[in-house]
Amino acid sequence: MRIFVSLIFLYPISCTFFLLPAIGTCKQLEYPYQFGSIWIYYYGAAFGLRNSTFYLANTIIWLSLAIIANVTLFYKLEKAKERLITVQRSGISFRAQVSISKTTVAMIIFYMTNGVFIVDMTTPPDTIHFNQTYLNYQYEYNGFPTILAVVPWIYMLPTIFVIFKITAVLFTTDWDQLEAGKNQHVFLVITLVQISCFLFFLFNYLLVRLPATGLFTSWCAGIAPNSWLLVVSFLASYTNYLAMIYPLFMPVVRLIILIHPKAHGKINTIIMYIAVPFGIIYPILFTFFLIPAIGVCKQLEFPYPFGSIWIYYVGPAFGLRNTPFFLGNLSVWLGLSCIANVLLFIKIAHAREQLFTQQTSGVSYKAQVSITYTTIAMIVFYVTNGLTLLSYYLFYGTHSIMAYTMLARPFGNDAQACLVSWIFYKTHPVFKKTPVTNGAFERRVATA
Repeated sequence: MRIFVSLIFLYPISCTFFLLPAIGTCKQLEYPYQFGSIWIYYYGAAFGLRNSTFYLANTIIWLSLAIIANVTLFYKLEKAKERLITVQRSGISFRAQVSISKTTVAMIIFYMTNGVFIVDMTTPPDTIHFNQTYLNYQYEYNGFPTILAVVPWIYMLPTIFVIFKITAVLFTTDWDQLEAGKNQHVFLVITLVQISCFLFFLFNYLLVRLPATGLFTSWCAGIAPNSWLLVVSFLASYTNYLAMIYPLFMPVVRLIILIHPKAHGKINTIIMYIAVPFGIIYPILFTFFLIPAIGVCKQLEFPYPFGSIWIYYVGPAFGLRNTPFFLGNLSVWLGLSCIANVLLFIKIAHAREQLFTQQTSGVSYKAQVSITYTTIAMIVFYVTNGLTLLSYYLFYGTHSIMAYTMLARPFGNDAQACLVSWIFYKTHPVFKKTPVTNGAFERRVATA
């Protein structure tokens, strides 16, 4: 406890150091406060950092830790409840337990309410916040933005089922038992790809397609720019990078299987031990500049109608923007993926005769074809995402006919989540109820 108490006093310094060179100032509070209502703020913080970002991050971290600790505690109490009641001679200790439990719940409520009210009291320009025109906006059917928000669920809901089926194979299969057409690392990669793609779809939907309907325009105009809006923008960018990274490992894993047919399991295990945490950490290198930013709601440009808004950010570190990083990463990961796939197809062409002659079943060959189609679909995602992103960079905010390509961008992003899932599900023999002969277990190289 001595160490813990000391850390309690020292830890806040790591989240407030940027205030040392700042100067205190008085500012007018924004709507709904009246003229003359002021508050004390600061300017000139180091590196342009702001309190709200640190508050929100710490709230999420400590809330998560508190919930985990309390769930563990309540589970333990539930197991020990009978013993506590029977062993204790009085009800005092049990009432103390109840009291502490209620106190803990109150502490968790503090974390949640504190996070909700972390907002920025200034209104950045070119946003809809406290704009009377948008405050008076009433939702009505606005044509294609509403259609763009409804249509995706027609194909995404069945796709969620398919993603679940693919993921279930990964977690329910006994990978110690050799089986033609199955490879643990291939299914791990395809699962990572599909989960990251679905998360990207979800957060991108919350970022653009849902607010573009106009359902939340008036509400968003009535709140201040805040860090919760930034979380949506950050996670949309973060998951976009995840969807770029993991597809590369599909041809890499298959190459290892073909090059090292006897030791591929050990080598691919090492690769995936590196690839999974790398994929989680890597996006931070290209989203770090969002840390001091704040989330805002903005009017979408032509061809969207008035009232169609989206979630953006202002005040990023060094004035950086997402688009150049996206384009750069798309080029890099597309190039690496193409190189890996060309090498893979060359290797498969040389090994085709061996694969046909040594396998007594067509199951592994069908798995090969399925994974090849799936890999090609992943490459299509890079191309469509890159073209629509480039169009956004060049034509967004103009009245050029090319601005209409922005409407196709979300569907290009959806292509990987849907096409890859369905192609893999419909063509891979694991999902077909066909008998497998014993000869299919002779050689596992076919699981590439």
